[in-house]
Amino acid sequence: MDKIDYIKIGLISPAQRDHMMKVEKTLVKNEFCNNEQLQEILGVKSPRLVQLAIRKLNECYGQSNHISPGHKHCLQHREKNLAFPESSYFDNSDKELLNDVLKLASVFDGSIPLRSILNIYKPKVKELDGILNKFTSVMDVQLKGHEAKLIADLYKAIDSKIVVSFLYPQLEALYAPHKGTNRIYVSPYFLGRYNNKWFLIGAVTNLPRKQETRYPWSVFPLQRILKENKENMNVIFTDDGYKSIDIDRIKRYYKNVLGFYVPAKRNEPFKEKLESLNIRLRLNDNIIHFLEENPIHSSQKIDKENHLLEINVVENPSLYKVLLSFGNDIEVLEPEHIRTEIHKRIAETLKLYK
Repeated sequence: MDKIDYIKIGLISPAQRDHMMKVEKTLVKNEFCNNEQLQEILGVKSPRLVQLAIRKLNECYGQSNHISPGHKHCLQHREKNLAFPESSYFDNSDKELLNDVLKLASVFDGSIPLRSILNIYKPKVKELDGILNKFTSVMDVQLKGHEAKLIADLYKAIDSKIVVSFLYPQLEALYAPHKGTNRIYVSPYFLGRYNNKWFLIGAVTNLPRKQETRYPWSVFPLQRILKENKENMNVIFTDDGYKSIDIDRIKRYYKNVLGFYVPAKRNEPFKEKLESLNIRLRLNDNIIHFLEENPIHSSQKIDKENHLLEINVVENPSLYKVLLSFGNDIEVLEPEHIRTEIHKRIAETLKLYK
């Protein structure tokens, strides 16, 4: 079925587009509608303008929808495949909800825990199940109680650009106590999800000048935050010292990265633009279908006929873990140093079983 060309709709003159939108909205609400009724709704005297709006709509619909000709008009699909879905379905509360969802999408990486966030911050939204059912399953990730509260708090802080504070003992040796506590204070930027785990990307703001890191942000696994703060799950908010950053800068940085830990070599300095590698793999028959449905990375290309797969990714610890996890179902062909490192790690594993 053809998709509606929304770019084409945007190029239509405002007056014509307004007529089309009013006709579609009317036919969504009414099973049948005649020319005279549509003329009244459009505020025109000529039936030709009604017919023109219908013709233009049908051109935009293609095979996805259709308005019947004749004196009485009806819309083939009244609940989907619309040229102007925003006018047909959205009232003010829907627009507020959509705005919240769009803000969520800009903060989260990929999967979004919609139900958990909306339940916490929109407790009065009616028909929540009906709203969520309109989104794909990947858009609504189920969370456990404490994790949902923590993510909701972090989202609120990211959206409002305020500093959050939590215990993170692993870093206590590096960061001087702030206001008499061992807490770290973080400007939160982004929430990412990899391998079914959530990560907060943010900059520590209470780091002494002499210990300032070369990295513009740090990565905090949420499970570690939950573990260290189990006695008190409330995140502390403060207006002091928020350090801003362009979130697109972070997303560009991780575009060709598996997970959120880079670089591969210890103490390697920060590089704004990471060098990615083109990695070629040979696949066994039984893994091809699995990888088609569960890509290693968005850059993945599979040559089924020759049992080959290519990905363009940055070398980091997560890459090696993924490649080793497939056992003998995949073989690294190139680059040579990745193949050599895989061979070395397999050899070390074999020593454990001698």
